[in-house]
Order: sequence, then C-alpha cells, then structure tokens
Amino acid sequence: LMNWQPTILTNPDILFYTFFGLYQGPEGLSQRLFSLVSQYRLFIFDEFHLYNVKQMADVAYLVATLHSISPERGRIFIFASATPDSPARDWLRDSLHLPVEIVEGEPSDALDACTIAYPLRLTLLPADLRRWKGVETLLEYLPTLQAFLSKHPRARLVTILDSVAGAVEAARALRELFPGKAVGEVHGLSSEEERAEALRRPFTVGTSTIEVGIDFKGEAEKDVLIFEARTAAQFVQRFGRLARHRKTLDIPNHAVALVPEYVYHFLSSCLTEGQTLSRHELYSLVEEAYQKPEDFRYYLRAHAPAEFQEARCRIETLFQLDDRPHIAAGLEKGVEALTGKTGGQAWALHRRYKEEHILQPLLTFRGSGFEVAILDKRGTDVGFPAKRY
Repeated sequence: LMNWQPTILTNPDILFYTFFGLYQGPEGLSQRLFSLVSQYRLFIFDEFHLYNVKQMADVAYLVATLHSISPERGRIFIFASATPDSPARDWLRDSLHLPVEIVEGEPSDALDACTIAYPLRLTLLPADLRRWKGVETLLEYLPTLQAFLSKHPRARLVTILDSVAGAVEAARALRELFPGKAVGEVHGLSSEEERAEALRRPFTVGTSTIEVGIDFKGEAEKDVLIFEARTAAQFVQRFGRLARHRKTLDIPNHAVALVPEYVYHFLSSCLTEGQTLSRHELYSLVEEAYQKPEDFRYYLRAHAPAEFQEARCRIETLFQLDDRPHIAAGLEKGVEALTGKTGGQAWALHRRYKEEHILQPLLTFRGSGFEVAILDKRGTDVGFPAKRY
C-alpha cells in the first residue's frame, strides 16, 4: 500500500499544526514543514469515527487545500472507521466533487481469508451513567465475575471506564476481592513506567487511554472486558477491543457492557437470552438504541470560515509572489465550497472573531481544556507523584 515510500506515523494533532503553519520556531520552519506534508500522496486517518465535527472539518480543509494547490498531483485519503457514516464523506463528495468510495470487509470462505473477530458472550447491565454511577454497577457485578474466575482461574480482565476516579475505585475493589491477582492502572494519573507494566498484568483497569491503539495480544492478552458505553460510537469502539485474535488460553471471551438504562431496556426488548447474532447486526441495534448526540454539523457554516481564513492567510505566505495569485484563488474556492461563505464573508467573520478575542480557541485541534496539578499520595505508582491532568 505504501509502495516503500518514505512514511510518517504521527497523530492528527501534529499534522494539523504542521499543515496550518502553527509551529513557532526558526525562520523558514513553517515553510519547510508545509512543503514536507504537501509532498505526500497517501494519507491514512485511523479511528476516524472518534473525530469530532471540528476535527473532521479541519481534515476536509486539508484535503481541499492540497487539491487546490496541485490538482494534477494524485492523492489518496483513507479514513478507517468503525462507523463509516461520517459527514466528511458528503463534504468531500458533494462539496469538493472528489470521488469517494466505501470499502467494507465482507465474510469470505476463501483460503487466504483471515479471522478478524472471534466469538464472545455479551452481557448488558443497566447503569446510571448520566450521574457517573457506572462504577457502582461494576462493583455490584463483581460477585458474578468472581464465579467466572472460579471456573476459569487463569482468566485475564480489562475494564475501560470514563473517569479516573472510577478507574481508581475499580482497581481498589479488584485488589481487595482478588488479592492474588496483580492489578495495573492505565489512566491520566499513571506514569509511563506504570502504563507499560499495567497492560501486561492479569487485571488492567483503564480509561479512554486504552480504547484506541492498544491491541490486547501476547503478554497483554485478555479474556474478559468490562466497559462503560455512553454513546453508540463508544460502545462499538470499546466492544471491539476484545476477541480480535486467537488466544493462547482456551478461555471463552466475555464482554460486559455498562449502558444507560434506556439503552438496556431497548436492547432487552430486541434480544433474547442466548441469542446469536453478528457484529453487524449488533451494531445496527446499538445505533438504533442510543439517543443521537448533537454532532454540531452547523460548525462548518457557522465558525469554520474564520478558522479557514486564518489558515489561508498563513498558507499563502509560504509561496513565492508569482505563485500566490492562483494559490489564493484555489484556497478561497475551497473555503467557499466547504462552508458556503464567500471570501469576503470569511474575512468579515475572521476579523470579528479576532477583535472579540475568540479566534484563538479555533486554532487548536482538540480545544483548550482545563488543566490542573494533582499530588498523588496513594503510593501505588513508581512514577513522580505530581501529575498534570
């Protein structure tokens, strides 16, 4: 796929700051970084369903800009997603008139086909996630887990929870109930040393830190997964962490989903005890069960023109004077195609946001969160006790 060309493996934040010229450094650094990015012809965005609409808009603008600068240079953009129904698909196809193709894996009996998902048993538990009481439900479930472990004493467990406090409480309860099992914690207060070791322990308790990019195989192999799922996308993402590989131990895979009460009642009405169904069928039911969260698709028309205008100003300066006119025209065309706003309207919005000092938060990939210093006195981690979270 990569044709043995030079390859960069990075996260989308780095690509965003590089492409939008936001790195501060020696003179000429922004130009060199932008020139480097524009040389690539294959871009792969993994876990695209976890991007919010602002991040999707930034990626769409990256595609539009590269295409407008050099439309003759063929490029391919691959968006890997567990739920491929993304608004970015329509933006690329309908607004930018780029060819978009959906590629999905299909069950196959071919000799060279490989298994990418093994059977597992799913248990649904109603939990008051709206009031952050998922851990209470998990603690109530521990006697049932104890029975499973009595039958399969070598079984290994991973839990994925939403809050650090919940993960800490769950880890404490597991240590008390199973004193012979080593419990590892992977969350915002875990040191780098602790994280690497925690994944290999029989019991691993974590937060969203381990829902992406962690493959539970080899020394980190797991048999039981307990997870909170506030949204359909979160359910699909976390559920998919288990039963991805053939295991060394002959222990059945078991997933326990802590879901909102209304989701539990909907799924209970559609499913029966012991029923067998495919992942595709399950995901369709899950999508139907959850209330649709606000996805802020209006962002592209409401605020993105100001952000794109800022990026356009930076990008234009990276080109020689004789190239700038056609580059500027292409960038303006891209902004208008995506947002429906003319160059003048984008300028006006950009100027107003700058005067009101509300432009800067748009020039980040994940937004500016509240950050605090915490002193961790539990003594359970070999890392430095002062943490930034």
